[in-house]
Amino acid sequence: LSYVGGKAGPANASLPPVTIGFVNQQGGQQQIGPLATTGAQIAVKYINTELGGIDGHPLVLKTCFIRSAEEEGTTCGQQFLADKSVPVIDEGAVAIGDQSFLSTIGTAKPVLVGVAVTPLDGARPNTAILFGDVTHVLGPFGTYASQVLHAKTAALVYPNIAGITEG
Repeated sequence: LSYVGGKAGPANASLPPVTIGFVNQQGGQQQIGPLATTGAQIAVKYINTELGGIDGHPLVLKTCFIRSAEEEGTTCGQQFLADKSVPVIDEGAVAIGDQSFLSTIGTAKPVLVGVAVTPLDGARPNTAILFGDVTHVLGPFGTYASQVLHAKTAALVYPNIAGITEG
């Protein structure tokens, strides 16, 4: 509570909500981070019930999901561009559809990413990556396994999707 500067208790339901768009890849055969949406929903609930919302306003999450096709990213981008109540978009774990999503958004709205799954996010002027990208998050696992765990062998299992194999 002291970190975010909020006020203890629930958000004021009589104030207009602050809305965040949330895009995630889930529901198809390749699921990169299907629980990212659940995590975002839990965070919103916590903010609204314990931290007083956003300056007293309730926080609302509007979601759009990319299941298995690149063009679904275009659909999510168009949905968020058309929705004037969405000033900013949070991206969960998106590999398929990320290029079309970001191309559709262009620089019209800022996009926040926890860990970028593809190198596209880092190349965008309106995207902020909070905790690194696949190369800088997944790459150090080998060093950690070798130097800290003293592993002699290891296996890496990952989805074989264009754009994320670099990590």
